[in-house]
Amino acid sequence: MSRYFFHIMNSRAIIDLDGTEFAGNTEARMHAIAITSTMMSELDSNWKGEEWTMTVTDLEGVIILTLKFSANLGTVH
Repeated sequence: MSRYFFHIMNSRAIIDLDGTEFAGNTEARMHAIAITSTMMSELDSNWKGEEWTMTVTDLEGVIILTLKFSANLGTVH
């Protein structure tokens, strides 16, 4: 098991100081995608088109994955 860290950046930084253990890079990548999917499913007006970046690193700080995502909510007529 290896420890991975999931850092989220937008207008501020949310640094993962604890990390989470996974069997390997593939599992850590799948977890990152699941996190971003959950975030996107909980969209509200606070997003306002901001771009977010999630960077996944290993214990040594090596970047395993970078995800960039944003959303613009349209108005319902």
